[in-house]
Amino acid sequence: MIEAFGHDQALTLGGLRSDLPAQVKVTTKRKLDDVHRPDLIARTRDFFVFRPGEPALALIDFDRKGMPANVSEKIQRLGGLWSALTLVLPSLANIARLERRSTSAGLFRVDTGEKLASSGGLHIFLPIQDGADVEP
Repeated sequence: MIEAFGHDQALTLGGLRSDLPAQVKVTTKRKLDDVHRPDLIARTRDFFVFRPGEPALALIDFDRKGMPANVSEKIQRLGGLWSALTLVLPSLANIARLERRSTSAGLFRVDTGEKLASSGGLHIFLPIQDGADVEP
């Protein structure tokens, strides 16, 4: 389902703050600075919360940008990011997860159609029992 999101759809972690309307419009944080409407938010932690005691998704946001070559090579030798993580945290080995390439992996220039270089990034979503355990 995530792979089929349109340009006007996004995935967020956590839920809307309880003082916000059930339906909101989303804009960029920069544009929000000029407008004050209760139904207009930005996709930032200012508007989304993790509720204690409720299940949630935690995000591992992996990005190769700026990564030293020796670290990248070591991760590759270990079989990739997930293999490296389970080597350090063996309890992750059998946990359910959703994995997808970072958004930057699919960017292209509208005017030329030229694909932009991928950062090699990855998003891994892990289910957790208590949303309060997620660090913002």
